[in-house]
Amino acid sequence: MFKKLRNRIIIITMVVTTAVLILSGTLIIVFSSATRPEPKPISDPKLGYNMPSPEQYNDQELKDFIRDDRKEGSERLLITLLCVGAVIEVAVFLIVYYSSQKIVEPVKDSYEKQKMFIANASHELKTPLAIIAANMEALDVDKNSKKWKDNIECEIEHANKLVLDLLQLAKMDAGSNGKTT
Repeated sequence: MFKKLRNRIIIITMVVTTAVLILSGTLIIVFSSATRPEPKPISDPKLGYNMPSPEQYNDQELKDFIRDDRKEGSERLLITLLCVGAVIEVAVFLIVYYSSQKIVEPVKDSYEKQKMFIANASHELKTPLAIIAANMEALDVDKNSKKWKDNIECEIEHANKLVLDLLQLAKMDAGSNGKTT
């Protein structure tokens, strides 16, 4: 049961992360490939970028150069986005995989405590019921039944108190979970 919960946490997180990465990558690619005005040729020796002046190229050569440069830039952008996306997916998976154990652990502990409480409460309820049953048998044997009737009433009150305490605990638990009974 807790393994399924942990797997659901991992799957939901990975699906959301993948969707966000795909959406953001698509938007980056769409906006980066939108039609832009052609840049003016520049030369900057500091940047190591030296684009020939327009006089050295005819218009078609310049357009081809710009188109090829944009295509190469788009390909590099796509490769970069895929690599970064893969690294992010692996990192998110590892983080969620290890942290999901810590997320599920309190739920598991609470469940175990609840099981133990139910077992103890059941045992506590069996005792007054066994005494009531024994007293009922004694009523059949003994003609002085006032003592046994008082004993039965006392045990019934004890069992009712235990049941009321259990109901109160259930209401408090439901209230802390945001539920009302």
